[in-house]
Amino acid sequence: MGKISQASALIQLVQTSKGTVWIFKPDALRKTKTSAKSSNGALMQQAAKASTANTSQQAGEDGTRSQAQGSCKQHSGKKTKMESTDAARHFEDEPAAGLCVGTLRWDASARFPPLSAWPSVAPTPHRPFALTDWRSYVEARFEPDAHGTIRLDPLALDGLSYPLSLLRALQVLRLRPPSPGPLNLLVIGASSKAEERVWRESNYWQELQHFLPATHLYFVGPEISADRHRVVDERSATLRATSYKGTVGQLLEEESHLTPANSVVVGFNTGMGSGLWPLMKSWLPDLLLLVRSRFVAIFTCANDWSDLRGEVEVFKTLHAHFALKPQRNPFKAATIVHEPGDGPRSEWSCSSCFVYAVHGCEDGGPM
Repeated sequence: MGKISQASALIQLVQTSKGTVWIFKPDALRKTKTSAKSSNGALMQQAAKASTANTSQQAGEDGTRSQAQGSCKQHSGKKTKMESTDAARHFEDEPAAGLCVGTLRWDASARFPPLSAWPSVAPTPHRPFALTDWRSYVEARFEPDAHGTIRLDPLALDGLSYPLSLLRALQVLRLRPPSPGPLNLLVIGASSKAEERVWRESNYWQELQHFLPATHLYFVGPEISADRHRVVDERSATLRATSYKGTVGQLLEEESHLTPANSVVVGFNTGMGSGLWPLMKSWLPDLLLLVRSRFVAIFTCANDWSDLRGEVEVFKTLHAHFALKPQRNPFKAATIVHEPGDGPRSEWSCSSCFVYAVHGCEDGGPM
């Protein structure tokens, strides 16, 4: 695995004399059929086999490539470009050992472009903005230049994908934040190189303030840096974050005030359905805890040929109730990673490409 794809289902890479230009693609994309093989076995091994049996499956919509276009697609009188003249220089071809391919793949020298203020009246929790797709958000959120063009760096979309994917799922689920609050958002399986990095190095997570009342983020995971453990950062009177090196089970044992009544769990590209047995086994205690405790838990996946298929098998094995059926995420990242070569069955990953949510157990579940 390991190079930037020339196209995604969202944007397209175009080489020009001035550098690299990312433009929105037309909606018509080639789709491929998918197939699955299931296998029998014990609790988690059953799910592991189900996911690994499909590692050579061809990418679906998000792995599709298309020819470069020479101009921006017009929409609502605006042109939308994403430009990055040196994207490949900042992209990590080979992630560190133990990191999932869906993890944020920009090296430490890459800088997240800061978000400016909303160009018009900003949304508020009492005056919400419906999050439907990237285009409508971008055109409402960013000011066009004198030529009516909105320019974005693909790194901005990769970073913004985290908070917007979460916010969109919360809107679809129609969850009401607790009163008086705060709403605790437990970002499990978090890494100091991905979710927590976006918090430290950008103002992207601050988009939550425009959609939610008082919010407390918890970045929880073994991949949180030791020097960030228990660090609390406050961005405003209504938004702060705590970093925690450990599992969500350990956090909940130490912080008894975090309950299903005031907390929502979210896991981005966890890889717990990837077919890697040690990784999947390490997730089992926390997944059982979340299902039995009836936490609303939102998950995103980096692909459907392995991760999504495996995770669905895991939660079916646990008899979890799917509050949000697995579906494509309209706020997935811009960057696609795929294995070298142009073969018809190359493996691919795109951060937060799919999303689903579970809540409690179906009848007969492990209570």
